[in-house]
Amino acid sequence: DLFAFETIPSRLEAEVLIELLRDYPQKCAWLSFSCRDGAQVCHGESFADCAALADESAQIVAVGVNCTAPEYIAGLLDSVQALRTPRVVYPNSGEQWVAGENRWAGQGCDGLAATDWFRRGARLIGGCCRTGPAAIRRMRAELLGRPYAITGRVVHGWGMGAKLAYPTANLDPVEPKFLPADGVYAGW
Repeated sequence: DLFAFETIPSRLEAEVLIELLRDYPQKCAWLSFSCRDGAQVCHGESFADCAALADESAQIVAVGVNCTAPEYIAGLLDSVQALRTPRVVYPNSGEQWVAGENRWAGQGCDGLAATDWFRRGARLIGGCCRTGPAAIRRMRAELLGRPYAITGRVVHGWGMGAKLAYPTANLDPVEPKFLPADGVYAGW
């Protein structure tokens, strides 16, 4: 199990979450801060100082940024290059929420710089507010250089497809890949 502690606005809130996590020593989490610019979390503390808390807890498996404008991500990642903890980024679209008017304002960005963020150390990359499936597909294709595919040799499995009366194929991948967990998946 993994807790995603996200949209954290301050160092104090992160400290409290880490303290609470100690009550569940078998659990792990990631910390994801919301930042107001390329250097500071929303409350005003240095993102680098806040993110450094991750290296102090064995239960924190990743640290990074979410619900933050994409143009700030590169600078934020650069500020935490010395961390041992893997980095996670999932910024918003670049638009701003206008709470008093209950609407989004501004222009969303045309693309999210997933390859640049990967080069700067991000290993978990996604999107937050107003980034939809199309943006995620573009980032995936950008990172892979092509649409995701698994190729391999068809091997004998457990016969579950026959028991379900649904044809299945079991692949032994040609090259190592990030693979989904064991299960039944649809593909085309």
